[in-house]
Amino acid sequence: MNLLEVNAHIQAIETNHDLLQWKIGSWCAWPIIRFNVAMVSSNLIMDNADIRLTASEYMQQSLRDIFGYYRSNHPKALLYVASSNRVEQESGLFKDVIFDDLLKYITEYYKIEIINNKHYLKHSQNALYPSQISTSFLFLISNILSKLPLPNSIDIVANKFYTIIQKELPNSEMSYSYFCRILRLYYWRKRFYKNLLSRLNPKVVLLQVAYTNHALIAAAKELNIKTIEFQHGIVDRHHPGYSWLAKAINYKMQMPIPDLIFLYGDYWKDELIVNGFWKKELRSVGSLRLDDHRNKCLPEANEVNRKKPQKTITVTTQALDIDQLISFLIEFINTSTIPIEINIKLHPREYNRQPYENAFHNYPNVRIISSHQEPSTFNLLERADFHASIHSTCHYEALGLGKPTIILPFTNYERILPLCTQAYGYAFLASTPNEMIQIISREINVPSEISAYYFRDHALENMVNVFQSEVGESIIFRS
Repeated sequence: MNLLEVNAHIQAIETNHDLLQWKIGSWCAWPIIRFNVAMVSSNLIMDNADIRLTASEYMQQSLRDIFGYYRSNHPKALLYVASSNRVEQESGLFKDVIFDDLLKYITEYYKIEIINNKHYLKHSQNALYPSQISTSFLFLISNILSKLPLPNSIDIVANKFYTIIQKELPNSEMSYSYFCRILRLYYWRKRFYKNLLSRLNPKVVLLQVAYTNHALIAAAKELNIKTIEFQHGIVDRHHPGYSWLAKAINYKMQMPIPDLIFLYGDYWKDELIVNGFWKKELRSVGSLRLDDHRNKCLPEANEVNRKKPQKTITVTTQALDIDQLISFLIEFINTSTIPIEINIKLHPREYNRQPYENAFHNYPNVRIISSHQEPSTFNLLERADFHASIHSTCHYEALGLGKPTIILPFTNYERILPLCTQAYGYAFLASTPNEMIQIISREINVPSEISAYYFRDHALENMVNVFQSEVGESIIFRS
């Protein structure tokens, strides 16, 4: 089953079996495991061995965390950030493209960083706004403690979920011990976060990817600290981290979910409202990063691009169907009579360049760029005539930057297909290399109203307005 089918099946299962009724402490346990179930059932769990810290690096980072933990101050805002977001530079230092433009206006902050790709460590060591600690020590201790059969109540909940999922999704291959481990990790991490938050006492917690950080959210809510999630990636009615149905509303106060979600634009708000669960939590604010780059994609620059003899295409990968993608692109290049320049930007989960380098070493018009290397994805999109990918937020980001986008026909591409209707004439499905050739032969400008639907303008101003009304300007923002 693809992700859309799995998500629909999960929605039916949780409704039929009332999965939200089982709790760990005062919090519903099903949200903690839901996304994992969807990923495993869709065969989308990635091998991240190439990007994980070595045992030695992990221990070194954990020691630094201990010192950072005890050097903590009393910030106004606590941020949960990811290393892989430091992809651009400002004044020679690496900037977190999700949060750092906002930190110019926040009086005091405390950053917890998950090192989700070790190849970004040098970026973190040369950060514009450094993190106080990483999650390494927290994860090390919670991983050890999760092997203990404590508390007993977790085993009961894990057994309920395991029995139901085994019956309803027999091909998911998730063991009883897997359910126990995920739920125990949540239990121990929440205890750690609550201890840290109690000492720091921030007014607000800012984070991304809330659907994998329930422990932090639950800990904050127990201390009456407001939690705000910043959109990262595709957030729609089918996303297993957000696709709660209206029937779940009765449990909403017991679900470890954010108080507010900052969305890129009205499109994403329209998507999440459809299922009837999300309502007052949603704020359409825009993207700080896209606003910055949108100013660089001026009409004059696009005019210069159009006068170039070749078409420049930015291809963003998904660490999926690598061989099929390579074969598609080779046939596309070999068949096209239009001069082509292709920049292949690897996904942060994907570190092995070898398959691409082996395939394209005789193609001087193809460049392979690792995720942590410059130019960044947005810098590449600024200079591109077209964008292409399988199922990626970059499809929407390209439109936000005024660039037409092409959907390639591989794993889970069905999820993006509605975009071809919504942004008709600016988003395309290329089922074959020949169809892609026909698409790039056109001269296409994406209208500003389409760009703004996916990414609202004036993100910083919109975020400040929400903080003023929801948190308080005197608490958070510099004058």
